[in-house]
Amino acid sequence: MAENIAGYTVHDSLETVLSTVKGTNGDFDIYHRQNDCPIAHEQCNEDHDVGFEGWNLDKYKNVHIAEQAYKMRPDYDWYFFIDADTYVSFPTLMEWLPAVDPNKLHYIGHEKHSGSFPFAHGGSGYLMSKATMRRMFFGKTRVGNKYDEATQDGCCGDIMWSEIVLNETGLTPENMWPVINEFKPRTFNYYEDQWCQPLITLHHVNGEEINDLYAFERGQNFAKRITIKDMYYRFVATHLVESRSDWDNGGEDVYYLDREARTYEESELEKAKTDELSEKELVAHKNSSSCKDVCYSQEDCFQWRYRDGICGLGYNKMRLGNAVKKDDDEAKRSFSGWHMNRIKKWIDEQGNCSETYQWRVTDEQRNRDAGAQK
Repeated sequence: MAENIAGYTVHDSLETVLSTVKGTNGDFDIYHRQNDCPIAHEQCNEDHDVGFEGWNLDKYKNVHIAEQAYKMRPDYDWYFFIDADTYVSFPTLMEWLPAVDPNKLHYIGHEKHSGSFPFAHGGSGYLMSKATMRRMFFGKTRVGNKYDEATQDGCCGDIMWSEIVLNETGLTPENMWPVINEFKPRTFNYYEDQWCQPLITLHHVNGEEINDLYAFERGQNFAKRITIKDMYYRFVATHLVESRSDWDNGGEDVYYLDREARTYEESELEKAKTDELSEKELVAHKNSSSCKDVCYSQEDCFQWRYRDGICGLGYNKMRLGNAVKKDDDEAKRSFSGWHMNRIKKWIDEQGNCSETYQWRVTDEQRNRDAGAQK
């Protein structure tokens, strides 16, 4: 919605959506309600599921934001699209950008798939070059309106955007993951392949986490890129302990459970180990102590989680995770733990990340790949 926040003009990205779509589609109920609200929007939204409504509305914004941005600033080298809960490390971004040419066609992000269709994940952020935006919008009008009706039946704005980019330019995303990332310090899986990776974006960060990340970079005078290793030392290391109650660390590479005890989700059964179980594995599902014991008996196990009769183990990686509500039923409470000695030994073996980093997306790399295909 159009408004002014602390002197900054916020434009209404949905203003240019077809009136026939806005006027007849329930996806826009929250949009109309807030536009008509003469008081605080929070009060007008009482008794409405704004999370559900907002998600349905969100998918219309991507192409219209891009089209309006190009109309207002047609000569920029790069256009970086992020969500409101995305943090951008500008030192890392500015270190990498000289390796890619804005005058060449680029659509760069964290590539994910909807079925077999590739798209750049919106929350991680995606970067469009001047050349790509020019091909999308130069000399054209109402590009977004071509897709408004189709968007009604779509799932998500980032998937729809990838379809539009493909239709208008023939491009599919160039994958810059994990540098462009969908996680944040407490939800990262810290493991060898990612330990020294730089970070441009983190996603699902709240206001407190944004402040903490900004303070961390400011403490470095914004003088160097940040890495996943930095995130561990600054935000995770001091919070890893032997065990935490009412906590979910995401230990889920393999499950131990009793198939006869209750009904399980298909995803839980798929991860359940059933063959050649040791004595400790046979009882791992009984309680948190048994779950911890089976983790400690396996040399690659870094973390464990016990919840509602399921023991989950995580191998050669660690994740802080998040607090969960204490269940009134003691048997359904969630317990998590980490093998601290193994984690410390593993970290000591990783070194100081002093090797020169090879960016995943560069024009030099793209030229090499093109030459190899000839």
